[in-house]
Amino acid sequence: MTSRAGDSDPHLKPWLGCVTIQRPPEPGDIAAGRYENAVSLGSARFCLPTNAALPPVSIFRNDEGLAFFSGYLLNRDDVVAELSRQEGSPEPSDAELAWQAYSRWGSESFLKLQGLFAAAVWDERSRRFHMARDSGGLHPLFYWLQEGRLLFSWSVHEILRQPGVSKALNRVVLAEHLASRWIDSEETFWEGISRVPAGHGVDLSASGKRVYRYWDPMPEGRPIEWVNEDELREFPDLLQKAVERTLRFGQAGILLSGGFDSVSIAAVAADWAGRGKGPLLKAYSLRFSGDGDEVAVQLNVARQLGLTQHFEDLATYERDPGLAEGSIATCGELPSPTTMILKPAYNGLLSLAREQGCKVVLTGEGGDEWLTVTPVYAADLIANGQFLRLARLVRMALRFWTLPVLPAIRNIVWSNGLRLLLREHLRRLAPGVARARRRSLLAIGVPDWLAPDPELRRELTQRFRERWHNSQVTDSYYIDRVRASLSEALFEQSAEERFFRDLQAEMPTLHPYLDRDLVEFLLRVPPELLIRGGQSKALVREAMESRFPDMGFAKQKKVTARNSFLNIYGREVSPAWRKLGRLDALERLGVVDAERAGIEVNRWLASSILTEKGQSWNVSSAEAWVRAQE
Repeated sequence: MTSRAGDSDPHLKPWLGCVTIQRPPEPGDIAAGRYENAVSLGSARFCLPTNAALPPVSIFRNDEGLAFFSGYLLNRDDVVAELSRQEGSPEPSDAELAWQAYSRWGSESFLKLQGLFAAAVWDERSRRFHMARDSGGLHPLFYWLQEGRLLFSWSVHEILRQPGVSKALNRVVLAEHLASRWIDSEETFWEGISRVPAGHGVDLSASGKRVYRYWDPMPEGRPIEWVNEDELREFPDLLQKAVERTLRFGQAGILLSGGFDSVSIAAVAADWAGRGKGPLLKAYSLRFSGDGDEVAVQLNVARQLGLTQHFEDLATYERDPGLAEGSIATCGELPSPTTMILKPAYNGLLSLAREQGCKVVLTGEGGDEWLTVTPVYAADLIANGQFLRLARLVRMALRFWTLPVLPAIRNIVWSNGLRLLLREHLRRLAPGVARARRRSLLAIGVPDWLAPDPELRRELTQRFRERWHNSQVTDSYYIDRVRASLSEALFEQSAEERFFRDLQAEMPTLHPYLDRDLVEFLLRVPPELLIRGGQSKALVREAMESRFPDMGFAKQKKVTARNSFLNIYGREVSPAWRKLGRLDALERLGVVDAERAGIEVNRWLASSILTEKGQSWNVSSAEAWVRAQE
């Protein structure tokens, strides 16, 4: 990142660390002081870890307060313009912009900032402390608050290193993770340490703590202003702006797959370079075998756009120590158990991009979430008697997804349609039967190998029961599911793991399809326009077919790589599981019965069902992660 005036002091490492506030600072406490891996503010001490790689951090102070900014401010030019900075004045740091925005708009200022960031402000005037995380939850932000002391950091382990902080793991969150349920996005895998959820801020003052959502693009009770067909013409400009915001940091690379998401980003970036705005992207891809192979498409796209294309063979990373053991080897640095079995391979790609001079690498993350229609749309169609549209939805899925016909129809019409409607009707018309059904589901949701400790099992069962009890439709199945996806704890954990993967490779990844302006627009595109013409990802499919007419994008199906991942889990997890031997660490916590859980893991490893194979990896990685914390 280009250095700017005020961005950093030579004694400050570029990391957002933690702050300890033992009492509110007195007026006049703010002083320049000496920087020794800390910034002092009276009795407030902002500690900074000694590592120096990512992300860039700036700190700003004046007599009225202090501001931190960690990460990437992507709409910097927009913020500067809105603040009406005087011409000729020094270029402000990101932290100074955060302070100026806060001074003008208060806690709503975080809504003015877009990117991948964690920000914090101490306001001397109102005696308040604010911290916030970006709207997409791409930058981690954790905190510990107890007996008048506050510690905050993007690194859980930096908080744990501070005096007085318990290192006790959160058993119920661990158990829920193993049951593939992620209930509360504020909770972490440690007792006493909380997460600032995506799009949220935390306000601390003499009157207490307030956690609030500053970004809510689909608030309950407010009608959605759906985009009409004429307004779809805004999409290319929004995508172009989202891509160009990520290109201001210098030479960029792209993780290029054969799908529309990364291809569309590469095309927009190539046009930007063609107008003389900056250098062409460098393309980086993994070479899969079998049904995951997209090499022909990747090479053709790179050739037509004039990009240099670099491949890494996945098979290279399956050798000693292998993908699973390679992922496990660094899991102790993560705030949660690893789920990315391909992390060593992507680390290799990102490290190669760094060696070849890239400053950032772009991805297509977010395209699958916001360009597609969740299949629960079927429940709304059935409820409203729109069976012709339901047939078109099924036909679209069969046409553009590599799925067997009967399971695909069952998934849409039954699992995401009739079953949801029947469940809702049962809850309303026969609450006693619904409660009995929930009790039977609890037996499945809390299997006999999970939570043998009676106290933990009671807590786990109660949390599951409360969640099922409150799961009722408010607007529509489609809107409710999309709204829920904006604050899913699993998505935030995945984003945090991606952040630390980038940290290890010393190469940040940025994601244009998670640009907030673009997301807000796509959330308002009704399902029928997202699949207009019976096409999946219609908004980009049409444009890519026009841009690359010889590549068959009009008929391209989504590559699921099911068989490839079955093989990967089969080859990689078995030796890692044998090396672990037993789930001793999880058993010591009372989270699993090691003998029963071991039988299940062996059964999953022998299964041909992808979700069960994946579960064998999740349980194995959780055991390795807990051992690393001991």
